[in-house]
Amino acid sequence: MNSPSDAVRTRALSLATLFGDPSAFPFLRAQLADPTATAEDRTRALETLVRAKDDGVVPVMIGLITDPEWSSAALKGLAVFAHDSIPGAILNALPKLEGQSRRDAITGLTGRAPWALQMLD
Repeated sequence: MNSPSDAVRTRALSLATLFGDPSAFPFLRAQLADPTATAEDRTRALETLVRAKDDGVVPVMIGLITDPEWSSAALKGLAVFAHDSIPGAILNALPKLEGQSRRDAITGLTGRAPWALQMLD
């Protein structure tokens, strides 16, 4: 991971996540949260963390809910997790969401009965 080569770091990260090495997760979370990282790197980080069900990514994805570029991906990723903080965060952001992001938010909220009840309230 300390290699100066992007290709080596990418492969090391891929191997670490492939073998379930949680030491790679903080790096991936930071990469996802970094607006200067490439969209490809951020997308790969998001997909990897969601697939690994890394609980630490939930606050990062909540922070991306209102980002027009990342909103849909973050909302779809949040649907995988059952954290109590998620429905409130989505409901708080809902008035600001439009189009596909709004549909993804509503789909996520209606996907779990307790979240749907919060939405109805």
